[in-house]
Amino acid sequence: MIPRHRFTIRSADTDDAPALAALYSNTPGMPYPAGTSEVATAAGAARMMQTGNSFLVAEFDDVVMGATRHGDDEGIAWLDLLVSKAPFAGAALLGAVEMSAQDRGLRLVHTAVPNGTRVDLFFNRHGYVGFSRETDSAGNAWLRMERRLPLLTVREQRRTDAAAIGAITGEDTWMLEQH
Repeated sequence: MIPRHRFTIRSADTDDAPALAALYSNTPGMPYPAGTSEVATAAGAARMMQTGNSFLVAEFDDVVMGATRHGDDEGIAWLDLLVSKAPFAGAALLGAVEMSAQDRGLRLVHTAVPNGTRVDLFFNRHGYVGFSRETDSAGNAWLRMERRLPLLTVREQRRTDAAAIGAITGEDTWMLEQH
């Protein structure tokens, strides 16, 4: 089993389309939010990325082990299409989406999971609570979930920004990086 911290999380680009398609097409019974099923083909995944959809991938030894689509809308971060083929890859991706949201000052993350599945338990373990149920235009039933993110303390924010502060000032950031 690969430890959570061993994954490299990065933004996907069109070169990753075949790997994304392989992940999504090898997830049997996965319902897709309306208008997103094309991600299960390399051409469809590339088209989604070319038309403004942002994906993160979790890699281990240069092999894509998980992916998620993410973004924000009106001050609320969101993610969907979370899939992984290795334990902890999904948790690493979820953590990356949440950290990115916090860095941008967003306090809320939304997702939708297939209703009647055990996927909601994964999100419950990570602090998400259900707030509504809905059916999309494709007839799929979804449980909408959210998590309110904690505000970063000044110390945490300085630690996060230490590298950028050092690059701007040219000074040693050792003091900022301390726990």
